[in-house]
Amino acid sequence: MDGYSWFENPDSNGAVWWRIDLPQPKAELVEQSSYPVLNRGDVAEIYVKFKNTSWATWKSSGQNAVRLAVDKNWAQRTAWQGPGWISENRITAAQEGDVAPWTTGTFRFKIKVPSDMPSGKHRFYTRLVEENYSWFENPDSNGAVWWEITVR
Repeated sequence: MDGYSWFENPDSNGAVWWRIDLPQPKAELVEQSSYPVLNRGDVAEIYVKFKNTSWATWKSSGQNAVRLAVDKNWAQRTAWQGPGWISENRITAAQEGDVAPWTTGTFRFKIKVPSDMPSGKHRFYTRLVEENYSWFENPDSNGAVWWEITVR
């Protein structure tokens, strides 16, 4: 009551509330390129395809663009950075542009083996992120993929 008092006990007298569930971005792995075998200094193109299993379209640009990003091993975020990456830890957007619900987006990009990379097998982890909103939850089953890269 303006100028006098709030109604007492907002849980049962004069109050209303709504539960708002914000959608979480979701994806299903469809396909990924094979694990490359490379020499130091080599550049290779690899790709991954994800199906959009959420109700919202993945935007390819703008404030909430969905991008493939470097995941885990943050200290190595630039170790595999190849030509054409968006930044040192943002790799690319879907080549199809916007990805509607229940359609597939292809994330194609290049990696470069550093000249000082030790020989052996190395893992390169990536994960989808909706910029300024959320990482795709549960990286073991939603929007994440890795490659085992063999360096000769």
